Amino acid sequence: MKLDLVACDAPPAELREAYFASLPEPQIHHMERLVSAARVFRFGDGGGYLAVHEGAVVEFFAEASWLPQLSQAFEAAAAETGATSAVLKSYDTLALVAATGRPARIATIGVNCTAWSDERYEPPPRFIPRPGTPADVETVAAIGPGLFSGPEEIAPDLAGGRITIYEVDGAPVGAGVLSPVREGSDVLDVGVGVLPDWRGRGLGEQIVRHLKVHCLHTLKARPVCGCAVENVASRRTLENAGFLTRHRLLEISWGD
Repeated sequence: MKLDLVACDAPPAELREAYFASLPEPQIHHMERLVSAARVFRFGDGGGYLAVHEGAVVEFFAEASWLPQLSQAFEAAAAETGATSAVLKSYDTLALVAATGRPARIATIGVNCTAWSDERYEPPPRFIPRPGTPADVETVAAIGPGLFSGPEEIAPDLAGGRITIYEVDGAPVGAGVLSPVREGSDVLDVGVGVLPDWRGRGLGEQIVRHLKVHCLHTLKARPVCGCAVENVASRRTLENAGFLTRHRLLEISWGD
């Protein structure tokens, strides 16, 4: 099959809304960042699109008329863009079907949490959250690269009121960040970090629980989170905080 691809600045708005409507769970922050940095192409007279980031298809959608040729369309579009793999959410059924119409290697690279089992928050004594300020850059940076890669990423979130600092007896112990997953959505990504001297005391779980409850009851938003599959400690923290780790981020590859 030969597809005529047309480059565009972003996924077509109407098609992308149809894509989100097709998902049983919301978009996740990591994937939204990949799509925002991807090359995007329309195909089929505008009836479908794909986004490619560093040789991987990170989003694919086609209207119902393409279903009889879904895999062929995916293969042709991937080949024309030079993609040799795909990174997809486990609940993105249409894209998964399209990407696995031929033999492929599938690996789990991430764990996604879009639901929870409880809304409890019972903080330990003297464990106090407060809004972050620009003066907290060094505190957040000291957590390490698990939360932010560097101070240049921290300052905008502090200025935007998205970071909460957690203290015990007035001393900072960790931080949490709530990042809007995408514009126009009520979904917030939960990011958490604990300072090295305070790790191993269950404070990460308390930070996650506080942010989850804050989203649900104060912000009236839906919290989501996730981690790399090999990050067992982070996964256990999310599970202990009541999040359900029942979805996966998959890497599907068919290149040599």
